[in-house]
Amino acid sequence: MTMKWFRKAVTLVLAAVMILSCGMQAVASEKDLEAESAKNPDVYAWLTIPGTNINYPVCQSTNDVYYLTHNVDKRLDANGALYTESAYNSRTFADPVTVIYGHNMRSGKMFGHLQETFQRGFGGHDEAIVYMNGKTNIYKLFIALPVGANHILYGRNFNDKNRYKRFIDELMNIRSMEVVKNGGITPTVNDNLLILSTCMGGGRTNERYIVVGKLVR
Repeated sequence: MTMKWFRKAVTLVLAAVMILSCGMQAVASEKDLEAESAKNPDVYAWLTIPGTNINYPVCQSTNDVYYLTHNVDKRLDANGALYTESAYNSRTFADPVTVIYGHNMRSGKMFGHLQETFQRGFGGHDEAIVYMNGKTNIYKLFIALPVGANHILYGRNFNDKNRYKRFIDELMNIRSMEVVKNGGITPTVNDNLLILSTCMGGGRTNERYIVVGKLVR
């Protein structure tokens, strides 16, 4: 076997291993979701970003600040849990914009590595997978950036196409050296967006770091 064919064979084997591992991860996440939901009905989804350490259940409580201080077992925990707000988002991920919040923990838990991972680019981790009971959403991540601490969903009716377009235009036209884009991906008002939101590091307490993806399947 020539070196060329040997390298090709190794590449094919590695590709097969990656496909199998992704399939195993999907099954594990679905099983984990079922188990966590049985223990805590507030757990309704599971977020995984392949290539990162983000692989957690997503909660939603009628008390929208509950999971800032409690984990998925409903115990007091500084790590909190990943969560969406019932005041602004359904549990279907069918809203024009769904925001998942998580703490920026120094340990790296929750969204502790979100900023440092995506400020370097999207290579090897440009998809977010959301598992729900009987359904899987895949989002292509296309922009990561710091934003102000203003609530993204409060007072904004994204079901109004004109307002939704203004939001998308504002997002895509932000000019900053800290904006990182996944080239060639531009959302429209017909897209469903997923936003991952955490506190900015470096003592920038009046800012948030967000990563945004659009639903592709």
